[in-house]
Amino acid sequence: MTDTARKSFIPIVSLLNLLYWIGLALFLGRINWLAPLGGDGWFHVIVVRNGALHRYINSYLNVNPRIGEFFTTLSYASDWHAVLINTGSVMLLILLVFGYLLKRLPKIGSLDDFFYLNIILALMWLCMPKVGLMFFFNPWVSNYLLGFALLLLFTLPYYLFSNGLRPALPARFGWLLMFIAGIVAGLSNEHTVPPVLLALGLLFIFQYRRNMPAAGWQSGGFGGLLLGYLLLYFAPGQGKRYGGEGQQIYGNLTEKLLQVPELISRLWSLPSILSLLLVMLLGSSLFMYFLDRQRRSGRQIGRPTDIESALVPMQLDLAPSMGNLLVNCVGFMVLAHLMVGILFISPKQGDKLFMAPVLLMMMAFMLVAGYWLGKTRNGVLIFGIAAIVVNGYFGHMIYKDYKYYRQEFDDRIAYINDRKQAGDKMIYIKPYKTRSSKYIWGDDRDRIKRGMPAMGVYFGVDKITYPTAP
Repeated sequence: MTDTARKSFIPIVSLLNLLYWIGLALFLGRINWLAPLGGDGWFHVIVVRNGALHRYINSYLNVNPRIGEFFTTLSYASDWHAVLINTGSVMLLILLVFGYLLKRLPKIGSLDDFFYLNIILALMWLCMPKVGLMFFFNPWVSNYLLGFALLLLFTLPYYLFSNGLRPALPARFGWLLMFIAGIVAGLSNEHTVPPVLLALGLLFIFQYRRNMPAAGWQSGGFGGLLLGYLLLYFAPGQGKRYGGEGQQIYGNLTEKLLQVPELISRLWSLPSILSLLLVMLLGSSLFMYFLDRQRRSGRQIGRPTDIESALVPMQLDLAPSMGNLLVNCVGFMVLAHLMVGILFISPKQGDKLFMAPVLLMMMAFMLVAGYWLGKTRNGVLIFGIAAIVVNGYFGHMIYKDYKYYRQEFDDRIAYINDRKQAGDKMIYIKPYKTRSSKYIWGDDRDRIKRGMPAMGVYFGVDKITYPTAP
């Protein structure tokens, strides 16, 4: 296609791009609107009446000091709050992953960027643990997905700088902006921040060895991140949550360390197909990079004639770009493993804590896969169309499930109101028929027990509970 013909398609592609992403935002918003209230949500609905900031201060001092708890409470202020926070968090995360992969914002007139964004979303559906809850369950969205998105947003300038680009930060107050952003990011999650602090420290050492002192925004951001994490880890609420187990690193240390191999095994097993493809792609890329370096240097290894005769006709320009790409890829993988490894000190090790490490593994895979797709003819087009099909399938299934789930919820609320009007002070409800899965919580018999006292307060009755037998 000539440049003139390509330019003539830009307005059409731009319009399709805009319509598609508006449609995606509306779809995510619709699912969040359908998602039923349950579990601790009833408690949040009551306490948010005193204000989200007041609730977060109380939570910081007594329960959960993460910054995500503020957004969790805010999302329960109304259905519209949940729609805006949850939908915005997912869209922000997709854009951030794109930014890390291509080191720029997507171009609205680029068909390739449109396909890349769809591939990112499709891989999230396929790989992210409990993805339906991670996208649509308020506490998980705010504490884990949005929390990690804020951390990625904070570290993006460092990532761009380490890749030879200049972040667009104000020259005069960049350090203050990064300091404040660092505090917010440091309050995101206990297991994601320490590996990032380590990575930034190594970056500073690398710069020092090359006589490149850290810029003001770099130092300010690092200081803010460290301060934010200290505020998170030593928060009064941290000492009370789960009996303060999250602060008891040295208790049963040997027994806890033995959990690390099992945790790493879970990391690789969650996105099992992706993990296998990542190993294959990374291994083949390292091999090709090594051969290309040898070809450029003129060295001979073993029997080079056959190898070089196979490599040279491909005319791949690997050495300059592939080396940097592999460093980033391995860096994402190391960070993912460190985040998982540090979970040995956590009193809880549920799938939700693996969201950030799995996403980093997905980004490592996309870095290498995207490079080779760019070397093939129509590779991005073929996989982009496949990704759209995958996204359409999951969208259809999730909408159908959540629509039925919402009907069960509405029936339950109608029943409670009927019994309340009949004068009942103790109301027995039935569990949902919808079963739990990767995409929907479903049967809430165990989960809702924590919310039942708040549920009774909300409806103004003495108690709401299940019958003794299921």
